[in-house]
Amino acid sequence: DTIHGFIFATFDRDAVPLREYLGDVIPFMDAIFNRRAGGVEIIGEPMKWRAPTNWKIYQDNFAGDEYHIPFTHGSSVEAIQLDAAEFLAHISHAYTDGGHGFSAIFEFPDGSPDPYVPLIMPHEAFSQATRDYFKQVEAEAVERVSAIHLRCQMSAATIFPNLSLLPITYNFRICHPKGPDEIELWSYLYVDRDAPEEVKAERS
Repeated sequence: DTIHGFIFATFDRDAVPLREYLGDVIPFMDAIFNRRAGGVEIIGEPMKWRAPTNWKIYQDNFAGDEYHIPFTHGSSVEAIQLDAAEFLAHISHAYTDGGHGFSAIFEFPDGSPDPYVPLIMPHEAFSQATRDYFKQVEAEAVERVSAIHLRCQMSAATIFPNLSLLPITYNFRICHPKGPDEIELWSYLYVDRDAPEEVKAERS
């Protein structure tokens, strides 16, 4: 079956329907891939590489291991001036039936009428054109997706068993096990299909 352009398949003849399998994680996928009527599109070709690890370790990492950030991504954290300790202090972890899990920051309204704008990274990491674009499409996103789920700023997720979401960098990955001690990753960049070319170019 399909959802938001993703094609899911299984060899299990007794598998439940896709939407039942995804369950409570669907609204969070909506908030990423269904914010606009045109959905998203892939930018360029996927990057592919292999890593010497078991696939379960990799998927567990995306399902909620944020403690690696200041160490594994130290140079990136420094480059974008991200306060890793403050970032981690606000992270929550959620798990749903089926083995799906993710980490996120939930922005409480605190009396503000403004809905969530999906910019977890410091605003300095984005051009003014990109910031303006997200502001302009807020109303459409709120109309299409639950305002509550839009306030959930997902940083990384595992859709079990092998789909990884990294909306913090507009990226998703497919994990292909190549045995017990090796995986091959296919990494895709995406952007709103109806976004201006300037915004698409910045995301690529």
